[in-house]
Amino acid sequence: LVSTWSTPPVKAVELFIAGALGPVRDHAAFYWGTAIYGWLDPFFLSIYPGLLVAALAIAAIVLRRTGWKLVAIALIGGFVLALGSRTPLLRLFYDLRLFSSFRYPEKFLILAIVPLTAFAAYAFDRLVDGDGEIARVALVIAAIVSIVCAILIAFASRDSYANAFIRFWEIYVHPLRYPMAQLSARAWTLGLLRALAVVALLLMRMRMRADAWARVALLLLVVDLGIERPSLAETVPSTFFRQRPASVPPFPPGVRLFHQADWYSGIPIARSYFDRPEMYWVLRNGAYPHMNAVFGIPSALNRDIDRTSLLPTADLVAAMSDVRGLARRWVERLAAISNVGYRAVFMPPERAGRGVSIRPIVFVPVAGNPRFYFAGDIGRCVSRADLVRFLLAPPWPRRAACIAATPFVPSGGEVLEVTERSNAARLRVRASGEALLVISITRHKYWHASIDGAPAALLPVNLAYQGLRVRAGDHAIELWYDNPLIRWFGLLSAVALLVTLALAAKPTTEKREPTTS
Repeated sequence: LVSTWSTPPVKAVELFIAGALGPVRDHAAFYWGTAIYGWLDPFFLSIYPGLLVAALAIAAIVLRRTGWKLVAIALIGGFVLALGSRTPLLRLFYDLRLFSSFRYPEKFLILAIVPLTAFAAYAFDRLVDGDGEIARVALVIAAIVSIVCAILIAFASRDSYANAFIRFWEIYVHPLRYPMAQLSARAWTLGLLRALAVVALLLMRMRMRADAWARVALLLLVVDLGIERPSLAETVPSTFFRQRPASVPPFPPGVRLFHQADWYSGIPIARSYFDRPEMYWVLRNGAYPHMNAVFGIPSALNRDIDRTSLLPTADLVAAMSDVRGLARRWVERLAAISNVGYRAVFMPPERAGRGVSIRPIVFVPVAGNPRFYFAGDIGRCVSRADLVRFLLAPPWPRRAACIAATPFVPSGGEVLEVTERSNAARLRVRASGEALLVISITRHKYWHASIDGAPAALLPVNLAYQGLRVRAGDHAIELWYDNPLIRWFGLLSAVALLVTLALAAKPTTEKREPTTS
């Protein structure tokens, strides 16, 4: 999980040649860099900032213009961190617990690309003001890119190119390897045209008025990036998000959806859906995570979200994997403790239809428990193994619960009224004796509770959730989530914003190096 999406070093070529590792349109079907990504799509579809941007920024670094050291450190540091498991550094940082909470190293490319882009704007400003040295070095960079692309185009015309291309990218088993080789010539041709356009632009700098040249340069950059935008940011009609699909029925309030189909994304029936052109409509009409949240459908037991959010939910998902292999009715048992009222399973593909109205999922009712309920039987579980044993022990009553404290024989109770918000809840309950109120909300140290206005200790229940011991009688219970870090870091962000605005408003006079026209 930590090292997945470690950036291959050849990704750096994308700074200068768009699509150097393959096109990403059509769900990256023809992306020839897939093998060096562990047969995944890239984490970042592209890091191409526009050849003019890359050339100007690198030129300003080479010429050591003001700020070059910080930008160079960010550029090199971001790429080295993004390499992830391709260097010993990630393992070292992980063992030192510096990166124990991070995953997907490629995200550190942001650290490299964002400062580089800002520095390019600074270099552009200097070039407009007459810094001829930046123009000359950027011209050399663009010329080198054009030569490389021309060589690749010439090589692509040879009979041996396809096999050499397949060997280089290690896509021997990919069914589209030969179409990929043919398509690569287009990437090199576009790269050559872009490079020649930048070369011509930089040669014109001293022959045009600065303001006119700047407008032409910006227009060229817009066209350059505009060619890539449809592939990098595919669009759908706004109804995709606004209208709840007819294939998703209205669920009763107060129950969650368990998307069981999402747990089987690698099986043939799943691939038969996700390899279709309407893949995005499969996700929408099937109410996949995170799409269910768009339509206000609460969910539980998500294989990716819960595994990577908090330790309690990660433990629960791990226990779920164990129970799934040992019990026939594993869904019902986990649904009962997680307030699940429906589960999502695959519709046979031949009955699902096609196009934007595809119906890939059937939503099946499940007999679960409410969000708040009183336990009928209590066991003890401190670890994932304890929960697995508890769930597998026959017979398993639906209102059973296990706690990290000493179990006791609970009395009955009922929840009379519930008023719930996203970070708080109020309940009126009635218990006939010492009872356990189960709260199927992920436990966290910043959740607090009170019973009849007095602070009450929340107990870990069912490994990932929480609960309260309630005495006999009618009670008013309040729950609320209050994380003080949000306030402190919110204050820090506000101060940083005010300082930034103050610095932006303050007039500055920069001492510039001599320029050559």
